[in-house]
Amino acid sequence: VPVACAAHGKEVFVFDIAKDKLNPEEPGAAPEEVEEVRRDQVLVLDKDSGKPLRRIGRHGSDHEGFAFAGFITVDRLGNLYISDFLNHRVVKMDSQGNVLAAFGRHGDRAGDFAQMKGVAVDSLGFIYVVDAAFQIVQAFDNAGAPLFVLGGPRAPQGPMNLPAGIWMRALVIDRPDA
Repeated sequence: VPVACAAHGKEVFVFDIAKDKLNPEEPGAAPEEVEEVRRDQVLVLDKDSGKPLRRIGRHGSDHEGFAFAGFITVDRLGNLYISDFLNHRVVKMDSQGNVLAAFGRHGDRAGDFAQMKGVAVDSLGFIYVVDAAFQIVQAFDNAGAPLFVLGGPRAPQGPMNLPAGIWMRALVIDRPDA
């Protein structure tokens, strides 16, 4: 069940939340012995052939687990940013699945999330996370420290009503000294 995807170079990253019926002890076990397990993984595909290359992550609430993640984006270096909805955090991973950083928690203060949705990264490395409960977009530095908030239900400029996704355009700076 693909819910989000992003591409970088020759790879496509697809977040899959399907459930698998697993029983590692006995293949072909009776239905009452089969356990249903959430997959919550990123499937990495070859962009040209569509063939699976690897899987990243698994279901869970530990450092490398996901719980109903719903949005994924990739920065210019190929790092993945995943909004991990039920764990109330953003997870930054390299393209091989190594966790580089994670930030956020459930709450209502700066840097907290209630109903996080879309995630985006701009060309300078700033991270933007949509929160539908607060009807805002929070901006973070590349280490996950909160910077500022956009929107809100009563904002005089740019009020939001149940925002979900976000996309950032690449910033191009024309420097005469470069």
